[in-house]
Amino acid sequence: MILKRIRDIAYALKVCKKYNLIWNPYVKLGYGAYDWDYRSVHVNLFSKDFITIFMHEVGHHVHHCKVNLPVWLKYQGNELRFSGGDMEDWSIYRNLQAEAIASRFARKSGKADKNYLIRAFHTYTASIFKHTNKSIVVNEISAIVDSCYKNEKLISK
Repeated sequence: MILKRIRDIAYALKVCKKYNLIWNPYVKLGYGAYDWDYRSVHVNLFSKDFITIFMHEVGHHVHHCKVNLPVWLKYQGNELRFSGGDMEDWSIYRNLQAEAIASRFARKSGKADKNYLIRAFHTYTASIFKHTNKSIVVNEISAIVDSCYKNEKLISK
């Protein structure tokens, strides 16, 4: 167990060097975040699913290198968007797609747990119902479910 943890740390440091990232291990257990302003990944070293969370956050970094995430996540025109919380004015569909892309990157690394990634993906589907206008969600429920299903399939491949 200790040897596996040491290998995970060595792998994380190697990935940070490759992608020029800063790793902050001083966060709460089970928490992961990517800070695009400082090019840093925040994942606790003692999390049970450390390497899965870490590679998912690196996936956000790789996606951010391809597109400007803060701009890309803003809603366009009459897209469905979040109306509260940390994701205020983010496009629902683009947010789900960004999460699926990051999870797909983690899966392709060969180090991630698929079941954990799918469970974590659905924390974002829950926030759709928490941080949006309820009448809009009711009218668009089939499109939201289709998008969730499509993005979950992307993670599962």
